[in-house]
Amino acid sequence: MNRLYLLASLLVFPFIAKTQFVDYVEKVYDQEVSFQYGFTYSYLESKVCATQSIYTRPESGYSLSLQYEHIYRRYFSVETGLSYLKLNYNLSYESKVEYKVQLDNINIPLLFKYNSDLSNFINYSLFAGPQIGGNLHSDVSYKFYNDTQDTINRVLSLAPATFGLSYGASAEFTFNKAKTLKFVISGKGNYDLTKATASVNEKTFEKNIIPDETRMISYGIYFGLKAPIFY
Repeated sequence: MNRLYLLASLLVFPFIAKTQFVDYVEKVYDQEVSFQYGFTYSYLESKVCATQSIYTRPESGYSLSLQYEHIYRRYFSVETGLSYLKLNYNLSYESKVEYKVQLDNINIPLLFKYNSDLSNFINYSLFAGPQIGGNLHSDVSYKFYNDTQDTINRVLSLAPATFGLSYGASAEFTFNKAKTLKFVISGKGNYDLTKATASVNEKTFEKNIIPDETRMISYGIYFGLKAPIFY
């Protein structure tokens, strides 16, 4: 909860900035690129029935992203790019065994951004849009409790691709009047609309470590630098 208060305070700062901080830059570039590092938390949402879901405990991870932004107006832009996410999940069954799942995922979002005013030295944005994701690598470790053994043949079977939503808010601080470098801080969330799992071989009595009808959810705070593309 303290992390959420910190994130909210950082993002609210541009809204309460004093008038003397609101100044204008000479030029607004129409293309920019940014690199960001994020501290993330991720968890799983599994539907047990039509009206009930269970959730895993949020686990920490990190993210690296390279973003391209096309600016159409001072108040509207479109952003896309490539994000790498290191995701961690813990799942336990009947107090017998705990599985630790580590995933290396990539996301490609298409974000529509509303900007306060890109000609200001301080600009804040709201953004949302669809994204597609996929798994690059997965790793599973497990621990048994009370010297018991899991008699179920559990495997990790993931969907080759997922489709979801990305959303958030950001603040940009321009270092110079030429607007050649910005510091960016943002809060982002990702919610998968399609399930993360794939089918298993029922003939060999396999069960997926991640339950069926499970969706991946992550959120985090990101820091980075942004610069225009000159041509």
